[in-house]
Amino acid sequence: MGGQGDPYGLLRNPRCFDSATDSGSTPLTHARQRHQSAFALGNRIEAPSRRHEEETTLLVRGPDEAGWHTPEISSWTAEASLRDLLTSSPQLIPGAGDATLVAVEELWVPSVGPVDVAAVSDNGRIWLVECKLRDNPEIRRHVVGQLLAYASGLWRLSYEEFDSLFATRAKSSLAESIETLHATDWDEEEFRTQVANNLAAGRFTLVFAVDHITDELKKIVEYLNEHTGNEVQILALELQHLKDGPFEVLVPRIYGEESASTKQAPGQQWNEQRLMTVIDERVQDAAAVQAFGRILDHAKRDGINLIYGSGTVSGSVTAWFNIEGTEAPVWTCYSNVSRTWLEFQFRWLRLKAISEARIGQFAADLRAIPGGAERLVGLEEADFMKQPSFSFDPFMTVVESAAAMGQAIERITA
Repeated sequence: MGGQGDPYGLLRNPRCFDSATDSGSTPLTHARQRHQSAFALGNRIEAPSRRHEEETTLLVRGPDEAGWHTPEISSWTAEASLRDLLTSSPQLIPGAGDATLVAVEELWVPSVGPVDVAAVSDNGRIWLVECKLRDNPEIRRHVVGQLLAYASGLWRLSYEEFDSLFATRAKSSLAESIETLHATDWDEEEFRTQVANNLAAGRFTLVFAVDHITDELKKIVEYLNEHTGNEVQILALELQHLKDGPFEVLVPRIYGEESASTKQAPGQQWNEQRLMTVIDERVQDAAAVQAFGRILDHAKRDGINLIYGSGTVSGSVTAWFNIEGTEAPVWTCYSNVSRTWLEFQFRWLRLKAISEARIGQFAADLRAIPGGAERLVGLEEADFMKQPSFSFDPFMTVVESAAAMGQAIERITA
């Protein structure tokens, strides 16, 4: 049952519980009606900017039942179950956006030992994941030292050394593993460069994967994000497992994304002049650059903040607006040596509790642009928890498409 309506195969018969490995989607924040049974979450997960998330109430009803009831809650019996799930379904690992991830279990870290899960994205980012159950006393403090030890053990390894460690577990090289999942336009040379740079800088995303996020773990995540350098981001991932008869449900919950996202990547700070100059050089289409300039001018005029990224090669800017009384990011422009594109922040609009009607209209406006529907495939099925990207070529190089994109942005922010 892991098709488009159930991107991760999170809702399925237990006989295929360990086999679903669909890629290219983001985790469901609530379950929908499915075939022989229906599920309802009493409360949505809160936006990560709030300090405490509400407890989730999930109810279930069979086809011949009049009323709803609470399903049996089936706890994980072993930390290895969490590890195996994340290795086979790395898209559950938080913080990747639309990137493609490959993962291995028990990657050996020199002088430290095996990390539960190590993952790498197609753009060269690296995740280290330690899995712990609430009953394990190590979830309190020891797990923090474990993750930091793994990060320090991989710090300053060469690409070749890291690739060898990965290949030992994956039975294929990093590049081969990514290539089997990726489109033909993937740039292997750029990938190798980014992985090498991240290893040299010690730039990792550290993830605590647990069956229950405790208040103490939340404080630890907040503290580490506040008091560690830009190279390290820390997240907590809760994976609640529920069961009712022959059906199982996985409820992912992420904590720490917002505090982690406020940390700037290392490198020279970008600004409007530098970014526009680079885009002009890379895109080499005056009409496209002018069209983006109008979108940027709108954000400067009607938005509340423009946050520029930092880095030596890749530049970015994110536009924040006040929508329905809530501060929320709407789009991010990225530019690297390979391409320049706009990424629309549907996921953050959803997490910031912007009305579904407004978000849906934004999606409809973007779909009306020629080629836009292909970029938004599966958006509603993923409960808008995606960040689809629109490359400058063709969406900004075609005058009509660029104008329609600007109008869509103006409409959602009006």
